[in-house]
Amino acid sequence: MAEDVAALARFYASPHGRVVIATLRARLRALWPVLPGARTLGLGYALPFLRIWRTETGDCTVACLPAQLGAARWPRRRASLACVAHEDRLPFPDLLFDRVLLVHGLEHAEHARRLLREVWRVLKDDGKLHRRGAQSHRLVGLRRGDTVRPWSALLRLPTRAAPRHRDVPRGAPRRCAVHAAFPLAHLDARRGGVGACGAADRAPFRRGGHRRGGEGSLRRDPRPRPRDGRGAAPARRRLSRTGLMRGSPRAPDRPTAAALEEAALAHLARYATTRAGLLRVLERRIARWAAASAAEEAEIARARAEARRVVERLAAAGAVDDAAFAEARARRLARAGRSAVAIAAHLADRGAGEEAGAAIAAALPDEEAAVAAALIALKRRRLGPFAADRDATREKALGALARAGFSRRVAEAALAAEPEEAEALIARFRRA
Repeated sequence: MAEDVAALARFYASPHGRVVIATLRARLRALWPVLPGARTLGLGYALPFLRIWRTETGDCTVACLPAQLGAARWPRRRASLACVAHEDRLPFPDLLFDRVLLVHGLEHAEHARRLLREVWRVLKDDGKLHRRGAQSHRLVGLRRGDTVRPWSALLRLPTRAAPRHRDVPRGAPRRCAVHAAFPLAHLDARRGGVGACGAADRAPFRRGGHRRGGEGSLRRDPRPRPRDGRGAAPARRRLSRTGLMRGSPRAPDRPTAAALEEAALAHLARYATTRAGLLRVLERRIARWAAASAAEEAEIARARAEARRVVERLAAAGAVDDAAFAEARARRLARAGRSAVAIAAHLADRGAGEEAGAAIAAALPDEEAAVAAALIALKRRRLGPFAADRDATREKALGALARAGFSRRVAEAALAAEPEEAEALIARFRRA
């Protein structure tokens, strides 16, 4: 995008821009309330949204515009708190801000990685980053006659779609790429099925011996197929989603209390899980039964209530323990080189978010343990103290640790360690 400060100011002064400002201010006010003493940085063109936190008793809020956009004054009737800086050299010390609001920053950045690395540098270890960006120039320009929702001007950048096979029509499911790459007739012929053959060509295949100079190892079965009811006709095999044949699936059992408890115990015998994870397993089983039997909503609701009661009974009996799961999983992930942020996200996804704090404190009790976990992550990628050329791969190592969730202080300490010191620290951490 090639806009400057004047173009963005004209857009936000338009009726559509005012709707965008009102909508996003409401969302940001609910997301980040005014906290006394908190420091907020508005990076990019965040001027229309910074007045939320710029109050008499509010926090310290400053704005920083990239050099590509140009200079602007903010606030208008007070001393200016806005500056212009290059994206890879922000004029702020390390670990200064509690919150960073990045608006129209990445789409104007010449080096997005350097900009994000500078944001990581100035943001505190427990700080938060919120990014908003325009999806395209058409949404920002909002030409006359365009029919788009007003708040569509500020959306996340579109992700790159997965590659699609050329024979699959646009709009078809992704799994159709398997059928286009491997025609069903070939897959079925290799397994003795019917597949994409015509109605008059449905005689079963059988596997025969390979003949030298022949066209293959499959030949048509000369035995006639029974059609008059005398003798059992060969069962027709069903295709799976990937085109591979399989037998007819067994209909799911009715989710009674005994059946749900048996399924839960079978799952616990193989996997460690939480109450939320076990409940998801039982609800998927109920969903399969409902889809196969066309059950009514009342029956599905009763089955889900019974699944919750089964999970509560197993938790009361000690078969499911969220705290023990969180502690064991946090210890294993820490010794695998995960950061506290990554461990917390993993536990929250497994349904153990309430127990994540105590588990992480036990797995990573101090900064030395966090540095050891960062060294394990660097050792797996052969970076930092374990790289052949440490200076050449320093930026790559910093980026890897930042994406893994480690703080700037921990990353610098891990990169400053010598190879012998790093090995000793890792061994001591794993023995603890």
